[in-house]
Amino acid sequence: MEDYKKLLQGIHPFTNEDLGSKVKKENDRFIAPTSVELTYILQFNFATLIEAVFSQRLWVNGAQSDTKEVVKKIFDLVYEQDLELWSLVEEYYDKEEMSWRSLRMKLKKDNPNLYYELLNKYGNEKSMWD
Repeated sequence: MEDYKKLLQGIHPFTNEDLGSKVKKENDRFIAPTSVELTYILQFNFATLIEAVFSQRLWVNGAQSDTKEVVKKIFDLVYEQDLELWSLVEEYYDKEEMSWRSLRMKLKKDNPNLYYELLNKYGNEKSMWD
């Protein structure tokens, strides 16, 4: 039990070395008995929430289904708070946008002539100074 308490404090039980907060959290989950409830507080800034959490777990293929389900519920909660903001976020970062990004990179690599032709025809924004 003493070794477990040291791990929870972020201290290696045999060397008394500080393990740091990331290792501490990993140890908590790994060594804790199944009956122990561990509480974590997650804090994200707006950009990280969109670009890392929602994008990687909802709009890019490959997220584990349980993780995806939890993040979807989080997204639904924030969506209810500000429909206009989160609709805009979803439009700019959803699966279709991720597909366009992937398509752009593949097209640029595989067919650069077509890529630059399309970019010149459809992608150039006019400046009020031009």
